[in-house]
Amino acid sequence: MAAAGGAVAIVVLVAVVVQVGSQSLPYRRSVDLSYAALVGRLAAPSVATGQDLAALLSAAPGDQRSAVFSGLDGVAAAAERTATTARLATPPAPAVAAGMDCTTALELRATAAATVRSAVERLLGGSTGTAAGAGATSAATAALTGAGRQLQRADDLWATCRNALRHGPGLARVPPSAWMTDPAAWSAASVAALVSAIAGSPSLAAAPALAIGSVTSDPPAVSQGGGATFMLPSASALGVTVVVVDSGNVDLPHVVVEVRAQPAGPLGAGPPVRRTVDVRAGSAATVVLTGLRVTPGGTFTLVASARSDGPTGAAGVVRAADVSTTVSVAQAASSAAVTASASQLHAGGRVVYTATVSGTQAGAAPPTGTVTFEDAGTPIASCAGIRLARGTATCPVTYPTVGVHSITVVYSGTAEVAGSTSPAITETVSAAPAPQTVPGRAPASSGPGSKP
Repeated sequence: MAAAGGAVAIVVLVAVVVQVGSQSLPYRRSVDLSYAALVGRLAAPSVATGQDLAALLSAAPGDQRSAVFSGLDGVAAAAERTATTARLATPPAPAVAAGMDCTTALELRATAAATVRSAVERLLGGSTGTAAGAGATSAATAALTGAGRQLQRADDLWATCRNALRHGPGLARVPPSAWMTDPAAWSAASVAALVSAIAGSPSLAAAPALAIGSVTSDPPAVSQGGGATFMLPSASALGVTVVVVDSGNVDLPHVVVEVRAQPAGPLGAGPPVRRTVDVRAGSAATVVLTGLRVTPGGTFTLVASARSDGPTGAAGVVRAADVSTTVSVAQAASSAAVTASASQLHAGGRVVYTATVSGTQAGAAPPTGTVTFEDAGTPIASCAGIRLARGTATCPVTYPTVGVHSITVVYSGTAEVAGSTSPAITETVSAAPAPQTVPGRAPASSGPGSKP
């Protein structure tokens, strides 16, 4: 029990020592000086931020929309960084009660700067320029006037903090810091005039503008001799990359980018392909569209369009001028082959030739059209213009005489598939063998009246 009692006594003694130490004059002096050094370093940056805000608001009615928004964002961010630095660097708090008013002043300035930014952005319809609606100017006037009162309160708190630290244990010195250098600028009348000027400024009004910067295809299109029509290799589907440019001063949400293929002839095309993207003011967005169906061998006009269906400061839909490109898609290649039911015949024998035509377009149906069977480059009369069925055709031929024949198949092609000629095969026709006789027996009679 004695040991336990001694432990309690030691704990109590240590607590008393700590308490006495934290209340000692050297400790309080050290804390005040440390805090004063911290906020002293933040005084000048905070003053600079306040000066930036005053200059920005003064020039706002004649400035550009993007510059005003960017400036307000910068002021609000700088004020918040300064307040956060002061907040995170404390405790220990200064010994004098009013010493923390410097931190409170920086936090009030950050809040006021954020209020100013929000009020002006709402007045102008935000990043998209959407109409602010009735009561927008009165709401902005009230918000900015309230921000002015916060800034005045912040300046008063900073002055109170300086005075308390200067007369505290550390006799600490803190530089002056004020944002309200011209209180008249934050009066109700001045703020109302500023709000009216901002709301009616032509340079701050929403001016959406959308354009198509470029259109490229995959596979790439190649110009033919500088003409208006571009050539594409054979393809049944295209990829198209469209660059859309927001050259206005407001963001354009929900920009629908669409590409359609308009056939110039009887060959058809698939439905349009489209994609939706958001485009920020003064920037561009690259949109990749895939699966635009076309037909090999056809000529098409690729029409790229873009429109913003989202809310903007302009009445109606914001559209870009269409961009059209004429492309001619090469025919699909084909491959023809011929086979024979027999490669050697006797005179009077019959052979069946079979033509097979295949296309090179992946996934395409077997080619249609006709084939002509040729012998040494001359069409076989009975086998010219034979229509393909599932990519094949046959040609039966009887050869009455001996000879050697070089057989090829010529595929006529279609609008979609290019023609082709098969490699040649050789058909040899030889004489029929002589009848065989049995020794001691006369040859068979050759007809009535014959004699043994």
